[in-house]
Amino acid sequence: MKKEDDNKKEDLLDSFLSKSMKEEDKTAFESLLKEDEEFAKHVAFSMALDAQIKKQAITDRLKTMEHKRKTGRQLLAVVVSVLLLLAAVFAYRYFSGKRQLITPEESNKAIAAVRERDSDYFELLGGQTDWRYEMSQNHYSKALDMLKNDLAPKNDCEDIDERYFAGILYLYLERDYANAVTQLQCALHDNRNQPFRNDVPRHLVVALIGEGDYSQAKKVYQNYGLKATDFPKSIRPLLDK
Repeated sequence: MKKEDDNKKEDLLDSFLSKSMKEEDKTAFESLLKEDEEFAKHVAFSMALDAQIKKQAITDRLKTMEHKRKTGRQLLAVVVSVLLLLAAVFAYRYFSGKRQLITPEESNKAIAAVRERDSDYFELLGGQTDWRYEMSQNHYSKALDMLKNDLAPKNDCEDIDERYFAGILYLYLERDYANAVTQLQCALHDNRNQPFRNDVPRHLVVALIGEGDYSQAKKVYQNYGLKATDFPKSIRPLLDK
């Protein structure tokens, strides 16, 4: 079974690198990237290796044209290097941004805690076409899609309640740390200059660590008097970075 799984992963990787991946395989591939850290690292390494091979092929081709277009070859080499650098940056941000910072069990527990605490709020204010209703029914992906649509046309930090719950779902459901930081920073200060919910600073610290902003995470951690025991076990070693 393990050999079959490994073969399937390699087939997915080959189709990804060759840009021939079928639509029905994309979901499985993205799930593997989120859930299997070793596979994600293997994909990142393969992308870098593939880019290096392509770079070498381009360099070899340019050498054969050197006697004709020396100046043009130098310019192309610079362009290729810049493109490779941009590809490397993109790959790093993609894979680091989607990495499994906390376990699925910890993520599910965090969302469930918010759902349970605010159940009355969801049921009181949520109609059947409202994101709050979807939260009350544990339809978190649908709730986040509706929140995205609601927040898209809004500026600054309007509707702090929506931004708070969007931040929670971005963080624990999609592992989209950048958007989680944006939304939770809005929820950090309501009209009383207080966090919308007492747990906003804690979730914001997790999102900041996920984004790699350890200095800002440490600042929030210290300013709000948080404790290591407030966080999932997988996060605690990162609090001292």
